[in-house]
Amino acid sequence: MTKVTAIGVLRFVTPPVMLWPMPARHDHERFYDRVILLFLLALFLLASPLRHWWATEETTWLAPYLIWGGIIALAYWLQRRMERHDH
Repeated sequence: MTKVTAIGVLRFVTPPVMLWPMPARHDHERFYDRVILLFLLALFLLASPLRHWWATEETTWLAPYLIWGGIIALAYWLQRRMERHDH
């Protein structure tokens, strides 16, 4: 008679852990994730109740321009970084 142990049963029941490796994410997918995050940040800064904080009379007139400039600079940086990875 043969003995069946718990380890022997598990060996035949469970598949190997790494049958197929997970596909690597491409740089384009990461780029799109960053673009979406930039869009959400811009939406948060420009269309949320936070806007009332930087659009009050007590803040400097330069605040909206600094926010827009920061968003444009981040978009430019993302675009340049993506061009570098394409070549």
